[in-house]
Amino acid sequence: MSDDEKNPARQVITDYAQSHFRYFRTADGTVYAQKTGHPVARPIRSQGTTGSHRQELMVGLFRDGVGVFNGTALKEALDLIEALALTEDVQPVHIRVAPGFDGATWLDLGRSDGQSVRIHPTGWDILTPNPREVCWRRTQLTGELPLPVKDTNGKGIDLLMRLCNFANAETECLAIAWLIGCLGPSVPVPAPFLTGPQGAGKSTGGRMLVRIIEGMSGDLRRAPKDEENLIAAVAAGWVTALDNLSHMTPDLSDAMCCIVTGAENVKRALFTDGDVVRIGYRRPLLLTGIDVGVIRPDLAERLLPPRRNCGPTSQRCCPSSSDRSWTSPCRCGRLRRTSRPTCAWPTSPTCARSSTPQPVSGRLPPTGPAWTTSTTTSSRATCWRRPCSSTPPASRRGRKNG
Repeated sequence: MSDDEKNPARQVITDYAQSHFRYFRTADGTVYAQKTGHPVARPIRSQGTTGSHRQELMVGLFRDGVGVFNGTALKEALDLIEALALTEDVQPVHIRVAPGFDGATWLDLGRSDGQSVRIHPTGWDILTPNPREVCWRRTQLTGELPLPVKDTNGKGIDLLMRLCNFANAETECLAIAWLIGCLGPSVPVPAPFLTGPQGAGKSTGGRMLVRIIEGMSGDLRRAPKDEENLIAAVAAGWVTALDNLSHMTPDLSDAMCCIVTGAENVKRALFTDGDVVRIGYRRPLLLTGIDVGVIRPDLAERLLPPRRNCGPTSQRCCPSSSDRSWTSPCRCGRLRRTSRPTCAWPTSPTCARSSTPQPVSGRLPPTGPAWTTSTTTSSRATCWRRPCSSTPPASRRGRKNG
């Protein structure tokens, strides 16, 4: 057989891809590839570290014994597949939470096998969603959640509240309501603003709240310096948590309002003059900080004021024990059965207004009758001091006095 009568490499790749993958496009024209029977979809032009469709296609061709092809053949095949997919049906892709049929809600567990939680009015089930119903999109911010189990004794919420550090029952209800709102894909959710004195456990509480939805890989972030980077980070995940805010510019305040209620960012596409890129976003937001100054009225209407309680130092627990309590499958099962996400974080260290002294920088207080405490009103922090006549600590013996 002559070379002209053989199928070109791009035709072999195209035939294999169409028999093993499903291609569709979103409303903005982006073409996605979805393995047959699997709910996770990848953009065919993606070059991200989470795995591109090009790499997925190359691995499939090699393992199935079709062959190894050069970059030119793969590029030509992907160009043809993208052109053919522009005539296919339009279907949206979702990150972490998606609406389903019959009023159900799907929660992506971030697993490689595609198993997800289907939450419906009578309970929840662990299923692999139909690709025609739900298409998941995965990014570096999509962490894996543990498989929940059924909570038969009904104590999941009680275990959560035992580990929480809210000031009163009203604040606990606000936190639970916010977690339930995070499971609503089409309902704007007010943003909790965890504030309080130094050492009140704001960052720890915010981190555990985020990990209820985003998994153990979810964490707090610093506020980006420009709006473009903030929108890119928001669109790539589900829950956005900004930590340790000390001030809030008007532009950042306006961007946070748009994150809560939803907005769209339009910018010029790269290497073009007339094409544009549309990025729509509406995500749950969480903020922490001590004092950000004056908050603008439009943002204040979109914030929740959960109050933190400053308990004694003896009630603190280490982060590892709080993580083990948080990842309890029984608690996660209670979360889905009642549509109440549950969380657990260690109780906060004591604040300066408490009667019990507070260690500096997380260190344990020294012991002995010679040690006394003094509280500075400017920083509201309790410092450990020792009289000059006392013997210096062992770690400082032998040093020259300044």
